[in-house]
Amino acid sequence: MNRLLIALVAVSVAGAAFAQVKPKPTAPKEQTVCPMMPSNKVDAKSKSVAYTGKNPKYKGKSVKYCCGGCEAPIKKDQDKYFAMVFGK
Repeated sequence: MNRLLIALVAVSVAGAAFAQVKPKPTAPKEQTVCPMMPSNKVDAKSKSVAYTGKNPKYKGKSVKYCCGGCEAPIKKDQDKYFAMVFGK
């Protein structure tokens, strides 16, 4: 009986110790390519489109683009291009 009680306590303590281990949060990856033209690189100096849609996942975020030709399509279909950059 004592052995069973000791075993149960040991399992409970070990389970509680493992349950408290949390993975470290990772920083989001910086956008390095244009979502319209992935062969073109973007950097901190590139222009960007701020999200104005309804998806709360993208609120406050922006997508960089490589040239003026990419701006209108990104603004028109924001959910598509923001998903390409930030994931669904």
